[in-house]
Amino acid sequence: MSDYGYTDRDLLERRETYFYSTLGGAGWLAVYREARRTALSHLPKGTLLPFGTGGPLPDGSGPIRTADLLDSLEASPDPEWIDRLVQRFEVTKRLYESYDARLRKGSGPFRDLSLYARLARLLATDPARLDWLNALLKLHDLLLSQPTEALQSVNGTLRETVECELAAIEQLERRHA
Repeated sequence: MSDYGYTDRDLLERRETYFYSTLGGAGWLAVYREARRTALSHLPKGTLLPFGTGGPLPDGSGPIRTADLLDSLEASPDPEWIDRLVQRFEVTKRLYESYDARLRKGSGPFRDLSLYARLARLLATDPARLDWLNALLKLHDLLLSQPTEALQSVNGTLRETVECELAAIEQLERRHA
């Protein structure tokens, strides 16, 4: 069990609220870094998830399949749509199979780890955006809280995005040291 605490239980079953998390300072950052490095040491290099091939962004006329939205965003990133999807994740700490036409109410299963890994990959493209880095940390907490065998299909992409997250945090630390 890690002192980090955010990955010690299945966050898909028991969501983390992050509500007024305690400010731990440099000591907490060391614990966080060690937890992430330990996680990396257990993640095989693995195959990366394929990138989406595109498609139109939702037009508000019908339900939104999350995988289709990610296909569109991977092929042609749209920060407004990425922000909207991040907002949905931040509110529920889940990514559902689909959403209503306004990307409000989620429906269907929420255990497809590829959706979380794909959103993490989008957010890792601009870790200087603190709101995206914040969501990236939470996505990684959720993914790393899953059993190792459940991560097999995403471990290459997860490894890549966790490395980006660590680099972004280290850059922030240097900038504010």
